Amino acid sequence: MAKKILLHTALWHKPKINKIKSWRAKLVMIYLLSNPKVSRTGIYIIFSEEIASGIGRDVIDAEQAREAIKELELTGLIKYEHVADIVYIININQYGSVDSGRPDIVAKEILDDFNDLDRENKMVMQFWLDYVQINQEELKALNDNATKCKYNKTSITLQPILDLFLPKKN
Repeated sequence: MAKKILLHTALWHKPKINKIKSWRAKLVMIYLLSNPKVSRTGIYIIFSEEIASGIGRDVIDAEQAREAIKELELTGLIKYEHVADIVYIININQYGSVDSGRPDIVAKEILDDFNDLDRENKMVMQFWLDYVQINQEELKALNDNATKCKYNKTSITLQPILDLFLPKKN
């Protein structure tokens, strides 16, 4: 869970954001980017009822939140696993930036995100595959920095995630 996220004002000029037709879908997108559950990876559990409650039930109800989620999926901004209520905000880093931190702490947060989700769910694993492939250079650099971090007493590494999702080099 991110403690602080800075949304880039340029997000309003992103072509995919401009393709959103309904104001409810725009509001849900902003909520997905800024709610207390948002993670560094953009992959986390959130229910439509939580979205409605967070935004305000006088503004949007759970059914309208579900419709907004479908619109965001069609626009290509998110992927959503409807059975487990897991959202994946595609390319979350282009919309905002999460406070950095020590590499070992950031790596632990990413590992915790991965371990908190159902790895038996094929769609969730596809979200992770997409995330790791899109961010592989940053993740490799983070892994290197985390393993070198003098505060990393428990030897936190992202290598298991990288090995799971990236092709092996001969």
